[in-house]
Amino acid sequence: DYITVTGYTGNEKSLVIPGEIDGAVVAVIGENAFKGNANLESIVFSEGLENINDGAFSGCTSLKNIVFPESMIFMKAAFENCTSLTEVSLPDGIRSLNRTFAGCTNLEYVRLPENLYSLNGTFSGCTALKEIKIPEGVEHIEDSVFNGCVNIKEIVIPGKVTNIGLEAFAGCSGLTKIEIPEGVKTIWKDAFKDCINLKNVEFGNRLSYIGDAIFENCKSLET
Repeated sequence: DYITVTGYTGNEKSLVIPGEIDGAVVAVIGENAFKGNANLESIVFSEGLENINDGAFSGCTSLKNIVFPESMIFMKAAFENCTSLTEVSLPDGIRSLNRTFAGCTNLEYVRLPENLYSLNGTFSGCTALKEIKIPEGVEHIEDSVFNGCVNIKEIVIPGKVTNIGLEAFAGCSGLTKIEIPEGVKTIWKDAFKDCINLKNVEFGNRLSYIGDAIFENCKSLET
């Protein structure tokens, strides 16, 4: 048996989510369980937790510190708009991240899981993010992953990536160059739109589809 945490009505600044309650593993944090809690500054998850659902901590604007257990395997749009969050380190068991930290405007540093397979909208609007290492195993960079990340100056797309989604890097005005690896077959519409300082792009040889206006308003583009 396992337990799902469905809500919290307290006003503590620091919380530890236990690994068990009455002998049952606390495995899931439910949708919107802590959504909009402006008091919460620190949360520690215990081993046994596997899943944090959509909106679980969305809009927790004071949240600064998160400790994840190695047991984590699934996380969706759990921490959107946590505007006090500055850094986070994610356990290696997580395979995909879907809008997980979108709108975290003060997030500067993220350690991504080594076993990560896909990103989708993960860091959209993270305007303070300066650098990030995408793990070598990632195959899918989906829609709006880094949309509006204006402070990222360099990013390496791993060789296993096969597709770059709609607006994946749109508005990354700090980028000056990008290398599209050989494995990429598809680049969707507006992928690099408004990358106004992008000068150099290198393409692989296996591209089979390029969407409309992938370099729209890239005013500095030379090659």
